[in-house]
Amino acid sequence: MPTQFRMDDCESGLIALLKASLPEAVQVSALSSKDFDEQGTLLAVPPAALVMFDSTQDQSRDITRKTYQTYQDWVIFVGSEDLRDVSTERGGAQDLVQKVRAALAGQRIPLDGDSSFSGPIELAGTTAEQFGKDGTWYSVRVRVEAIAQF
Repeated sequence: MPTQFRMDDCESGLIALLKASLPEAVQVSALSSKDFDEQGTLLAVPPAALVMFDSTQDQSRDITRKTYQTYQDWVIFVGSEDLRDVSTERGGAQDLVQKVRAALAGQRIPLDGDSSFSGPIELAGTTAEQFGKDGTWYSVRVRVEAIAQF
């Protein structure tokens, strides 16, 4: 039976894992174009964890080119805001980054209720993205390995 590990399946799985692990006050959702202004500045109100597809890499696993090892790369934009002082704000964002990383590391995304189609989520790095009066934002990069059959 053909098995597709689609981007929307992976996105939904990542969002579900984050919602189950992060405090209720943290907005967890897919990132959309409405979350940016014309200059590319994030407009979302922290605390938030916003999931965005980045890229995919496919490698053929058979001679018929119908079964592929798929690697999907995702970015989770993590933001926190504390108006009391800058050091508290930065610390809050770093704490939220650690919670996001802990929520995803080694987890599997189930496809049709079966997690055997995906490998464990791999952490691929964290980068500071934006720091200012609107909060501190980091990007947490993760990779999901899966099998796709066509």
